[in-house]
Amino acid sequence: MWWPIRAFVRRGRERNPRGARFATVAAWSAALAVLLFTGGFALLMSDPSAAAVALTSGHSPLLSVTLLLPNVVLLLTGAAVVCAALAWLRRWWTTPARITYTVVSVALAAFLGVIASYHLVGLPYLA
Repeated sequence: MWWPIRAFVRRGRERNPRGARFATVAAWSAALAVLLFTGGFALLMSDPSAAAVALTSGHSPLLSVTLLLPNVVLLLTGAAVVCAALAWLRRWWTTPARITYTVVSVALAAFLGVIASYHLVGLPYLA
């Protein structure tokens, strides 16, 4: 909740290095992809008969996009984890901001662990 407020308040005051800006975009994009996946999955499963038709026919654009999003989350989470390590090494932000970014990166990795246990990440769902 504090990231958007803090970003708006500090909007012209401080300039972060390019890597720090990329890290912020990667984390925000991964979080957005997680929300879109969760919403799409909930929308698909809200009508069991339509979900069965979509799963058996394979001609649902919502299903295709929803199953593509975990792979996007995988790439963005990898970038966020690397950026979290770089943030600590290069001291991009304040210590509370680095802790927050690290927690977000761990949460993204935990989400990937959960959906990977259901086999929703990987090559079979790219088609």
